Amino acid sequence: MFDKSDPRLIAYLLGELDEAEAKLVSEALLSNQELQAELQQLQAVVSQVQNVFESELQTTPSLGHVSIGDPPSDI
Repeated sequence: MFDKSDPRLIAYLLGELDEAEAKLVSEALLSNQELQAELQQLQAVVSQVQNVFESELQTTPSLGHVSIGDPPSDI
């Protein structure tokens, strides 16, 4: 039995379950509207987090090629 706090729900959303576990979650979702609603909320949160990371990647300046141990260029 699944409830909305089951960690397998987020693992399912992220594609981290093996085939058998994913099938169990899929079957539970078919008959449980509370789980369906929770999955939709989790999808919205994951989407928002992805959007934030993508926007940060686009606005963060690149450091170019810097290797650990390279002396600063102004020395």
